[in-house]
Amino acid sequence: MNMEAKNRRLMILLCCAAFAALAIASYGVCYAFVPKRGLPWSAPLSKDRRMATRVPHKGLFSADPFFHHSFHTDRLLVAHAILVRSLPEQESTVQGSPEEVKLWFNEGVGEQYMALAVINSEGKRVDNKDAKQGFFDKSHLSVTLPSIPAGKYAVRYRVQSADGHIITGKYYFSVALE
Repeated sequence: MNMEAKNRRLMILLCCAAFAALAIASYGVCYAFVPKRGLPWSAPLSKDRRMATRVPHKGLFSADPFFHHSFHTDRLLVAHAILVRSLPEQESTVQGSPEEVKLWFNEGVGEQYMALAVINSEGKRVDNKDAKQGFFDKSHLSVTLPSIPAGKYAVRYRVQSADGHIITGKYYFSVALE
């Protein structure tokens, strides 16, 4: 092979590498097809002598047409609502009957599928069935309680996350005699 052919081949490889780098930086994914003969260096080839390689990249843009956000980082792309605080607190023991149970999530939650219940150790619901969402703070839920006796109670909740997914969970607290 003469020097001109080698230079041309090198230019083609450099252009392909630049295009792949641009595709990764711009679109987040690059699909590279290796010719049947392989690369100048020894790269493994699949059975049909072609290797399709998908290179994921955590860049700013995504080429996925179903990806709804144009920017993303290394964090979770779409997070679900997470319970960040509760009163009474999880696995805590409170002295006397609490007047209400309050929950706070890391983001506002939807009202459509909202449910909040306090259940005793016998499986009976003991709250006043008046669960409500905060008027100004959509990440806050509460339900009032009548006077409840000492024992272990479960708080069960269901909310719709901002991304549309339904999130359910439960935690326990105990009531001790005053």
